[in-house]
This record gives sequence, structure tokens and C-alpha cells, in this order.
Amino acid sequence: MDFNYNVKKKWFGFWQKYKLKTHLRIASKLLLIFFVIWIIGSLLTILSQWAFTEHFAGTPFQLKYLKYFWPVIIELVSGYDINISLNMVSDILAVMVVITGLVIFAVFTGQIVSMFIHMLQRIDHFPEKPSQFAFRRPVLICGINNKFHNIIGELRRNPLTQDREIVVIHPQADEFTIAAKEQRPLYKDVWYVKGDPGDRDLLAGVIGSTESAAIILAAESDDQPGNRYADAPAIETAMAIEGYCENTHTVLELLDERNIPHLKHTKINEWISILEYGIRLVAQATLQHGMGRVFHHLLGNGRQPETTPLSRIHFSFVPLSIQGLTYRDLRSRLLENTDSDVTLIGFARHVPQDVLDQLDVDQGNSPYFKQLNPVNRICIHCSRPVSDQDPLGRVQRKCGLCINLEKQKNPRAGNSWHFPADTRLGPKDKLIYLAAEEMDFTYI
Repeated sequence: MDFNYNVKKKWFGFWQKYKLKTHLRIASKLLLIFFVIWIIGSLLTILSQWAFTEHFAGTPFQLKYLKYFWPVIIELVSGYDINISLNMVSDILAVMVVITGLVIFAVFTGQIVSMFIHMLQRIDHFPEKPSQFAFRRPVLICGINNKFHNIIGELRRNPLTQDREIVVIHPQADEFTIAAKEQRPLYKDVWYVKGDPGDRDLLAGVIGSTESAAIILAAESDDQPGNRYADAPAIETAMAIEGYCENTHTVLELLDERNIPHLKHTKINEWISILEYGIRLVAQATLQHGMGRVFHHLLGNGRQPETTPLSRIHFSFVPLSIQGLTYRDLRSRLLENTDSDVTLIGFARHVPQDVLDQLDVDQGNSPYFKQLNPVNRICIHCSRPVSDQDPLGRVQRKCGLCINLEKQKNPRAGNSWHFPADTRLGPKDKLIYLAAEEMDFTYI
């Protein structure tokens, strides 16, 4: 990220966090009042000297009267009595100017003290996103629940968010504070925007100029237990974001899995049903001991010391040096290279949107087909070759003979499509693998 971008962001952030615009507006008004009092006081002093000392001799518009601007400004600023000959009316005016100066500087001093008190009060709060500065690749967090601070921590521990801002959007976002002082480094570059995250006018000033990602958190699970409509605000927010900018990668958290069928034809990229995943994980952990800990490590254990990093799932674009290779060839190279601590588990196949539209394939808002453990072109039952493939290059797991025999016993039997291991990798495809950090496949 370039130097100018960081400097501007820090300056606008400092300006916005401590409300410098408001304080400077008040200070400028006081300065204007001060200037007006000085001019008026000086002119009245000149007129009084001309009338009561000079007895209206000549005109008040003489150069010699300009010297009275100096004692008035001194009286206004410091209250110090200049040793200069003045009549009684001018002395009365001088007293009034001194009192006015005391009032103005008392108000100005109070304003400065108020600014510093405000700065101390806001030191543990998130800075407000500058309205006049557009972030490039922000991660938006819409809504608040008991996982809010932990999600910020997980995002910040991930190197993929190193140069990305985190923006919290909520009607009470200006009241949120850092969870603990010792965790202050995790909240670096975390901003807030106060308002409804479903408001398109608000989104216009938050969506990144290059790309954005959005996390829409579900309501607190104990607010409306068992109520499937508790997900309605989160769904409305997700659809508002996707409706405003389809390029935003949107991840929606759901409380009730019954709402999932309503999302399949929307542009929301991913949704996570807490209840559904919880049930599956508990069941699998019961049948396969240690499954829960495996999932915990695969998602990345951010609290693990940096000296012993754990492998987690990564997605990386296919580098130029291996484009055109099949997945099977790349996997063989990795197995032969004993120095690489990486485990290839699949790939994400990129399919252009026009091809998806032509084939009438609904992928939501993602052009990627995720294929874990790509299959071979043989039937899983009889081991005969499976030659048929669809326009995307996918093959079925069962041959025609085996699926027909299976349907005679079970009419609901299916035969899903999968990308085979001999799929050639293109420049827009992504590799899915396990590693402690992102892998450079250039020299594999």
C-alpha cells in the first residue's frame, strides 16, 4: 500500500476521531468575534478621542488615530494597561474591552480543555471512518453479537487482512470500545460507521474503491430463541449490500437453517448456519474422535504462538509456471518434493459468468466451483471408465450401468458431478491446500 494513502488515512482518521472539525469551527467563530470586538473597540476609542480630546477638530480619518488600534488589541489579549493618554470615555471603553477579552479567552480555554477531555474519553473507542476518504479493500462487519470482538481478533491475526481496514457498521457503533487494553494492537485500523447497514446511502461511503468483503452477524441467539424470523435483519442487510455492489464478497451468519433455501437464488456469496454446522460437527466428533480439534486447526488457531504455526486452509491463484498442468501432475510434483510442507486438497475452478448463464447454472455470486479431492474417471462401484462429461468438464462418480441398477433399488439415488484429477489448471483457478503460510508454487 502506497505511502500517500497511509498518510491521508491517518490524518483523516485523527481529524475524525477527535472531532477536530467541530472544535475548529467553534474556535474560528471565537476568533471572528475577537476580531470584530477589536475593530469595534478601536473605532469607538478613536471616535471618543476625536470627540472628547480633540473636540471634533479635523476628521477622525487621520493617520495619527491609527495608534489606538494597538492599545485596544493589548487590552483585549492581556488586559495590560498601556501608558497612553486616554479620556474618561475611552477608559470606560477600555474596561469593556478587557472584560470582553476575558470572556472570549475563558470560552476559548474551555473549548481547548473540552477537546482534550473528549480525546481522553475516546481513546478506547474506534475512530469514525472519514466520510471524505474512500478505503480501498475494507472488510465490513454489519451487526453485533457476542462474537464481535473475537471475529475482529481472528481477522487481524490473519495475514490476509494486513493491509485491509475493518469497518464496523451499527446504529450504536460509536459506543463500542476495545475489549481489553492488552489487545489494543488487534484493533489497529478498525473503524466505525454509525447507522443502518442496510441503508444504501450509507453503503455508498463505505464500500471499497477496489474490492470489499462483508460479514453480516446474526442477532444474539438468546434474543428470540427458536424464532426463524430473528435472521430477517441480517438477511435484509446482506441483500442490500449485494444489491448495491455485487462485487462485494458477502458472508451471512444465520441462526436457523430453515432460512437457507430462501438464499440459494440470491447474490449472497456464502452463508453459515450456526445450528446446522454445530449439529454436524457434534455428530462427526462423536463418531470420529478428535474431529472437532481437526476443524479448529484447519480454520487457523490464531492464539497459537508464532514460533509453532499450525497448518490451515489456503486459497491461492495458480502461478504462471504451472498453468496448463493437470491437478494430478501438480500433486505428483508436490509428493516428490520432500522439502515442501504443503498438502494439496483440491482446487477452485473458475467459470466465466457468460458460460454459467449459457448453461443456466446458478452459482450465486461466485464464479468458482470448489472441488476437494478431485475424482478419477472411473466408477466408484465397478471401476469401469466413465467417459461422459458435462460442458464444464465434470464427470459423474458412477457409470450409467451402476446408477441404473442403484435406481431400481432406490429411485432417489443420485449421481453428482465432480471435476476429475486430470483437469488442467488455468490462470484464474485457485489451489486449495493446507500449509502453515501461503505457498509459492512457482518453483514446484
